[in-house]
Amino acid sequence: MIDVDFKISRRSIVGVVTILAALGLWYGLTVSWKWISPVRFPAPAEVWDAFIQISYEGYGNGLLYQHVLHSLRLVGMGFAAAVAIGVPMGLLMGHSRRAEALLNPAFLLLRPIPPLAWIPLAIVWLGLGDSAKILVIFVAAFVPSVINSYAGVRAMDLPILEAARGTMCHSAISPDPTFRSRAPARNARAPAPSRAATARP
Repeated sequence: MIDVDFKISRRSIVGVVTILAALGLWYGLTVSWKWISPVRFPAPAEVWDAFIQISYEGYGNGLLYQHVLHSLRLVGMGFAAAVAIGVPMGLLMGHSRRAEALLNPAFLLLRPIPPLAWIPLAIVWLGLGDSAKILVIFVAAFVPSVINSYAGVRAMDLPILEAARGTMCHSAISPDPTFRSRAPARNARAPAPSRAATARP
């Protein structure tokens, strides 16, 4: 317990020292030594003044907390849409090889495209409003939702499925025969119980 507390306190000290060193370097480059022009990179005092102004006087017809809440609402809407579509799609692709063969080619075309590359298309399609922002957030969360759901289904061991069947969950979890081929090799090579072991006394 003492070692753990010591490691945590040591990490905290290192983190605080790193932040203070970064602030000192920032102040030195912009104010003391003036190696960086304030036009290119603002000084700490200017950033603080701008923060106070946005917090109390507002910017763009809204205070800072209003902008934060609006951004969180957009993130929540895009993430919810991505989960609502991506998770069922990943589960379906992991459950059925036919669904994987049908959906995977189109998904592989979209997967390598970075989310930021969708910004120009989102602006052209939806304009500069919130819809374009929600689309970019949706794309950024959609791919991980599909991949993680797909990997989760494929990582299920056959004994877990057998246990689910044995607990009256066959109607809720009824994998197709391809699950047997996707089961780990150790499950496929497991020896069958002998008649003597399974026979009732």
